[in-house]
Amino acid sequence: MKKNRILIFSIIVGAVLLSACSGSGQLTASSWPGITASEETIFVAYGPHVYALNAANGSQLWQYPAEPDNNVSYYAAPALTDDGSQLILGAYDNVLYSIDPESGLPSGWSFAGANSRYIGNPLVTEEGIFAPNSDGHLYALDYTGQPLWREAYSTIEPIWAGPVTDNGAIYVAALDHQVHAIDKTTGSLIWTQDLETAISGTPAIVDGILYAGTFGSKVFALDADTGKILWTFDTKDWVWASPAVSDGVVYIGDVSGTFFALDAKSGRIDWSFTAEGGIYGGALVLDGKVYFGTDTGKFYALTTEGRPDWFYTVTGKIYSAPVFNGEYLFVAAIDGDPLVTAIDLNGAARWPFSPEN
Repeated sequence: MKKNRILIFSIIVGAVLLSACSGSGQLTASSWPGITASEETIFVAYGPHVYALNAANGSQLWQYPAEPDNNVSYYAAPALTDDGSQLILGAYDNVLYSIDPESGLPSGWSFAGANSRYIGNPLVTEEGIFAPNSDGHLYALDYTGQPLWREAYSTIEPIWAGPVTDNGAIYVAALDHQVHAIDKTTGSLIWTQDLETAISGTPAIVDGILYAGTFGSKVFALDADTGKILWTFDTKDWVWASPAVSDGVVYIGDVSGTFFALDAKSGRIDWSFTAEGGIYGGALVLDGKVYFGTDTGKFYALTTEGRPDWFYTVTGKIYSAPVFNGEYLFVAAIDGDPLVTAIDLNGAARWPFSPEN
């Protein structure tokens, strides 16, 4: 029964992701916002545009493209290069774009070598850009959009999760049930590990251990050097969210609305909390607090001992992890208004943003 539920769920999600345009030819939102924060600017990818917002007051600085194109939409979280000169955007027209984060204008290149949509966020490193695509390939590019590897790394099924990196390896999880460790320089396989069911959330890597949740209602810890499974933990339902790891604790929620704190070394449960609504986005851990949202619009702040501190309710569903710029938390929601809310660390809303179009 569980396998059937996972199959049905995957078919439904796949159908949603493929419905970027309605029958009338008007662009409709078909996924949830991808959001990235720098100290001064918030970048939000949602539907026909990527928006740049002033982090202090929520005013719109620019939108890309200036006019919507019915053939393209954006949902993957944008990625800033280390020098701040490029903002990398994965789109639903199968193209990876580079734009100027100051002006929102094209910065000189795009990569059109993929065969499907960019759902997972690209990873930007000193060596280059690593972009997962739902065609089942991980593309490695330099900062001019040229391939770094002779061939893109291939998985059996689509990649919806963003990659992570450590010690010369790139790690990517896919719907083929596998976590793949890939040599960053050559693109060759180091190891794979089967986690039994599909993985859609970006793994976390800390102190040589890789953590990932699966549609099989499990959290796994893997040795990053060998792929050996160190421990597993059974959740109450599917895990869509990415894990967050801080001070030896793994924080992760499942779609039943149960939020878990697990010992990072043993997988032993420290505590759990029952939220109102399913948890699909990852958590953010800051200064003794852990923050996450649910599909009922509840945004929670818990202490790292599992005690509720405060919550804020937005109109809509929260499927994305919150981001922080050093002053405010930024929460993106769908099926409601506003699209983005800035919230201070005491739980007070500072500003909302709603696209004019």
